[in-house]
Amino acid sequence: MTLLDLRHVLRGLRRTPVFTIVTVLTLALAIGANTAVFSLVDQTLLRPLPYAEPDRLVAVWADWSAKGARRNDYTNPADFADWREHSTTIEDMAAFTESRPALTGFGGPRQLLGGTVTHSFFEVLDIELRLGRGFAAQEDVPNGLRVAVISDALWQNDLAGDPNVLQRSLVLNGEPYSIVGVLPRAFSFPFMPDRDVWTLLQAEREGRGNAWLRVVGRLAPGAPDIESAAAEMTTVAAGISRQFPDTNSDIGSYVQPLKHAIVDDVRLRLLVLWAAVGFVMLVACVNIANLLLVRSAGRMRRVAAAGAFDDNTGRRLRRSGAAHCDDRRVRDSFLCGRPTAARIRRAYGARRERRQRARHGAAAGHVAGTGRRRVRPWHNRGPQPRIQRDALRRSSIGPVRLQRRRSAAACGCAGGHRRAGMARGSHAADARAA
Repeated sequence: MTLLDLRHVLRGLRRTPVFTIVTVLTLALAIGANTAVFSLVDQTLLRPLPYAEPDRLVAVWADWSAKGARRNDYTNPADFADWREHSTTIEDMAAFTESRPALTGFGGPRQLLGGTVTHSFFEVLDIELRLGRGFAAQEDVPNGLRVAVISDALWQNDLAGDPNVLQRSLVLNGEPYSIVGVLPRAFSFPFMPDRDVWTLLQAEREGRGNAWLRVVGRLAPGAPDIESAAAEMTTVAAGISRQFPDTNSDIGSYVQPLKHAIVDDVRLRLLVLWAAVGFVMLVACVNIANLLLVRSAGRMRRVAAAGAFDDNTGRRLRRSGAAHCDDRRVRDSFLCGRPTAARIRRAYGARRERRQRARHGAAAGHVAGTGRRRVRPWHNRGPQPRIQRDALRRSSIGPVRLQRRRSAAACGCAGGHRRAGMARGSHAADARAA
């Protein structure tokens, strides 16, 4: 496509504003919906998790399906401790749960979004803190030191980005917590996004009845695959059931990739939504195609005939259109019957030859090929263009007309003689009489 073709297309769209507006709006709505849904699908389903070696991260659940409950359910601190102690294919595990501590001391009490985790949480995810360190094992004991890791947003907004933040403390639920680390700005945990502060679990190991923890783990470097880890965890859960039949009877374990655990609840809905907007895009394209077919129905014969010409003639034919051709015989060749290549070439060849003869005849003052002088009809003797008038004066017919007009003025005619024979006859009679 050349620049002239592009200008022709833009000119055609400008001539049909309704068609252009409907087409642009239809495409804009369809493309906008597909872009929005695909961005959500890409961020949720297609992109890997923003952690180091995300394929090694797994979620470990308590399997309560034998008791009619969910397969991926919560566990308790005692079962988590046994899982972590007896597993070999999973390098390390960490338990987590949500919390909402109240922050005081910064202009009034305010509730924060928090997370309560075990000391190995940031090590399992392999997170490098922006400032300070993570939690230590000796701190994750009942009645241990109260320490906290804060988010970058809390550090910037409430602590004004203080570089000495590691020497300060927060008052959460009326208890002081020493700040030991600041998380990077981009950190987010999918199960608990946008958390302001993270504290230690410091839970008692006794008691297996109340399940309120979720577990994340990282496979060992030598572990073959997730199926091996799942088989090992099933064996570990069976041993716990035999050891504690009163609380752990018919309770197993279930291991799945962390990515699947995050998106399992929304995967089907997102795929259905993606298919729906894709169908909307298809309908929009079909509607626009129908509009284009209706718009170009009258030009199908002209476009088909353009293939019989060379590139320049075919391009002119596509841009101008046979229906708007000013030559009657060429137009009839397109519109009357099915045109053939030879017929179209002959029509345009005759047209081109007539135009060339007309141009050469106008320059010479004669009709090309006849030897006769070019005399304009009386009813068509209007004002002539400057170029044509100058050419006529330079030709042989210009002085003849000028001599006739002078002869007519000499004989005293008011309007002049309209025929050359009348002028010559009247002057001859006057000469004989004299």
